[in-house]
Amino acid sequence: MNPMDTAIFHSIQRMVGVSPVLDGLGVFCASVLIWIEAAAVVAFFLRDRRRLLVLASAAVSALLAWLASDGIGLLYFRPRPFAALADARLLISKSPLDKSFPSDHATIAFALAFAVYQADRRWGGILLAMAAVIALARVFVGVHYFSDVVAGAFLGLICAFIVHRLVHKILHTAHHPPKII
Repeated sequence: MNPMDTAIFHSIQRMVGVSPVLDGLGVFCASVLIWIEAAAVVAFFLRDRRRLLVLASAAVSALLAWLASDGIGLLYFRPRPFAALADARLLISKSPLDKSFPSDHATIAFALAFAVYQADRRWGGILLAMAAVIALARVFVGVHYFSDVVAGAFLGLICAFIVHRLVHKILHTAHHPPKII
């Protein structure tokens, strides 16, 4: 176990139990906010239906990120903090048999946010902030270490970037087919 990771986990978890309102907010952000973020991505599309490509890219990015996260979890199993640390406080229901690394929530949240950010910095910035809150809340409620959510964020950003590049390459090729001599 990484001592720095454990120290960061404990410093965030120190706030658990301080206030029922803070605990409730942490549970909400760790469990529900990702659905609000997904709805915001759809709302981004609904503001201008020409953004269908952004919506599709966000969906494909999130799917790719989730598959990559699960693949990593199959190759490397890291127990969740509440299963590994006797003093960790768990605020949401999770199986101790689930993987901790990387965080699926952080991976998907950052994939969605970065996919939109590449098309619109204002909306994307708001979604990136939401993704960061989701990630930190996952540590707060006791289901992830800080490195789990950082790795998830990085993985989500990479997947969104790859999808963005592929979409642009496909569109560029469709508009400029290679010349046959």
